[in-house]
Amino acid sequence: MVRGRKGFTMSLIAKQKISQTLLGHTHLPETKEKIAASLRGRNDIGRGSTVKIEIARRDKIAYSWIHRREIGQYGGAGKSSNTSIEIALQTAMRERGLLFDTQGKILGKPDIFIPDYKMCIFCDGDFYHGNPKFFKATDKQFGKTPMKAVRKKDRKITRELRKKGYTVLRFWESDINTNVNDCVDLIERTLVEQVEESRGVKYEHTE
Repeated sequence: MVRGRKGFTMSLIAKQKISQTLLGHTHLPETKEKIAASLRGRNDIGRGSTVKIEIARRDKIAYSWIHRREIGQYGGAGKSSNTSIEIALQTAMRERGLLFDTQGKILGKPDIFIPDYKMCIFCDGDFYHGNPKFFKATDKQFGKTPMKAVRKKDRKITRELRKKGYTVLRFWESDINTNVNDCVDLIERTLVEQVEESRGVKYEHTE
């Protein structure tokens, strides 16, 4: 005997007969629409499962499928070092003869660190650091952390480093990819300003 809904009991034989009569049966369009309407909004995983996907998890799955190509450009799925934009900026700096360390062992672990001038350089991925050109403050990373919280964390790191006497420069991924030489120009100008200020000379930039 098989116990169904509301205490109704059905024999296995009866259940098999019903299954056989339904073989090859096609629902009317009206019936299909009713079934589809009843299933809209359900969170079931697979056939007959009652396990529900958390909203954040569902958003993450949807985002990874819809934007996986874009995400792949943002430093490689959460990659924290030697990202494409870091390598691009480092290469351009070496071509200018600039010496530096990578992954500085200080607060925030700057991607590029020039110890002699206490300069911290961060290469911020547009997605992972919430570039306001592309993401609103209310947008979330994988359905979890709001972009405004990500930016707040970066501002705090920048503020704390400057309090300790470090010079901090941040470059967005899109800016590095668009024109890395402009980024290196700013680094060089900042270094020259520091040298001139230490000598008591006012620095004036001319194009």
